Parts: sequence; structure tokens; C-alpha cells
Amino acid sequence: MTWLMEHWELIGWTLGALDIVLGALPDRIVKWPGILLAVSHRLYAYGKEYPYKQGGVIRGMALVAALSLLAPALSHAADAELASGVPRQKSIRTFYVTGSSDISTSLAPVTQNTDIYELVSIGIHLSAAGGANDFTPTLDSALGAAYDLVILTQDMTSVTDLLVTYDAGEILLDTGTELDFAWTNGSSRTYGLEVKYRLK
Repeated sequence: MTWLMEHWELIGWTLGALDIVLGALPDRIVKWPGILLAVSHRLYAYGKEYPYKQGGVIRGMALVAALSLLAPALSHAADAELASGVPRQKSIRTFYVTGSSDISTSLAPVTQNTDIYELVSIGIHLSAAGGANDFTPTLDSALGAAYDLVILTQDMTSVTDLLVTYDAGEILLDTGTELDFAWTNGSSRTYGLEVKYRLK
């Protein structure tokens, strides 16, 4: 904390410079915190010239004054992020499998501290065209077969590369729902299946 107090004037000037360069930012985020930091540093330095007890009171006042304005400014910045509709994103995870026989596999993420995950993309590569038959990813609902949903049907006869991407929030799954992949690989093509998903 002492280091911060000693360098607040420099931080204040830095924020002021940012306000000049990035003038479009709201004053509550850049300009006024910068001014207060510079002023509170002067007050802190002034308090150091007094005896310990009185000087400590003045330095304490400087700290409280700075934090009282910085807290709303930082809160405003966080609110602006939420209002923009762009939430912080968790890392994308990948499920992949390869082989040369039929595809019959399921994505069933083991998650912690969340009940929802979203589909980002499904990609499959074949060693050669002529695989034939339909490739079908299906949402296997935790509610039962009546709620299962085929999200894609692709004839693989003339396909060697397939990539399907999904917008954020387009396909959301709870952790009781699996994503089943099925394809009858009649020509024994070597395949690589890669599925990306994100925990919410």
C-alpha cells in the first residue's frame, strides 16, 4: 500500500495521458480517477511532513478519498462490459475421435460449477470421398427419447471435409444431455471427428 501511495501521482498522470489519447472513454473511468490520484498523492506527501499521529490521519484521509472514487469508476467499467452484451468467455474445450469403422460415439462433458455448455463447432475429415450414408449428430435429451433432436444430417458421399460452426448461445445443452454422433462408414474411410464446446 505504501508503494501505491508513493506512486499515485505517476499513476494519475498516466491515466490523464490515456484520457488524452483515448478521449472517447467516459470521464468516470479515466479522467476523474486520474485527477484524484494525483491530488491524493500530494495530500499523502503533505501528511508525511507532520508528526506521526497527525500525518497518519492525513495519509489515511488520502487513501479513503482515492478509493471512494476509484471504486465507482471500476464498477462503472464492469457494468459497461455487461451492458455491451459481451460476457467474459470461458475457454473452449475439444472432443475428438478417429478410426476407420462406423462412428458411434457421444460427447458428455464432465463439468464443474456449471450446468450448461454450448456447442461451438463440429468438424469431420475423411481420408477420401465416397464414404456415403448420412452423418448425424443428435441431442440425446436427459428428458427422454421424445425430446431427442437431430441437429444435422449430412450425406457423406462426396464429402471429405465438413465444418459446421454455431453462434454463441445457438445450441445450449445441460449436463444431462449428450451429443451423439452416428455414421455408417460403409467404405471404411479413415475419419477424424473434432467437436468444440464451451462451458457457460
